[in-house]
Amino acid sequence: MITVMIVEDYARLRALYEQLLASDPCIHCVGQATKGEEALRLAPELLPDVLLLDISLPDANGLEIARCVKAICPAAHVVILGDGDGEEYHAAARASGASAYLRKERTVEQLVPLIHDLTGQPMCQAGLELS
Repeated sequence: MITVMIVEDYARLRALYEQLLASDPCIHCVGQATKGEEALRLAPELLPDVLLLDISLPDANGLEIARCVKAICPAAHVVILGDGDGEEYHAAARASGASAYLRKERTVEQLVPLIHDLTGQPMCQAGLELS
């Protein structure tokens, strides 16, 4: 089971991400946060395999939160989610310790495969692992 924590201040996007994660029986959403401070409090308790992190939160810059999360949960894969495009966004995400940067508009088709790629876990279908 791959555990994921969502950090997103916009409720509709949190719901979309949760729905996408629920579509894969090998992924379990273990928690959600709407602010950076909340994410830093919950991450060490939940120890997610993957942390989906909005680049722009009401109380913090997502890149700074990524640095802090990697310091307290070094095994977690952080995926920065943002609206921008271009190599500078990917480079900034890498510099923060994140494993990946994903444009929010691409989450529907790319989020679940990206999570499997990052964790090295095979894709699942109907509760059965595919070889």
